[in-house]
Amino acid sequence: MNNEPDFLQNVRNQIGDGRQWLDRVIVIAYAVLAGLSIVGFTLLAVAAFDLYQRLREAAWWAPQVWTPALTAFIVWSVLRWVPGAAGSGVPKVLAALVPETPLSNRSRFVSL
Repeated sequence: MNNEPDFLQNVRNQIGDGRQWLDRVIVIAYAVLAGLSIVGFTLLAVAAFDLYQRLREAAWWAPQVWTPALTAFIVWSVLRWVPGAAGSGVPKVLAALVPETPLSNRSRFVSL
């Protein structure tokens, strides 16, 4: 009575199972897509920094003007069009989950 696992049979099962290969291909494809998105964001960051450097060389005062202006525009846009996106999400979810919060008011804290 040999209780040892059959190594060759286990290898055959691993290689021959099409479902496992499909799962592996899907995981590898998503890993490649994740890597490509990282490369894309890195290239965008390098381009943005180069643009910033050129703008700063052309007019040293420009970043001191457009940074607060852009920040104010972003805050105004969020409060104007997507007020539910402002602030941190965790306290809002916790407030929405409190049983005392009426169902009609929960959409003020958390919505799709």
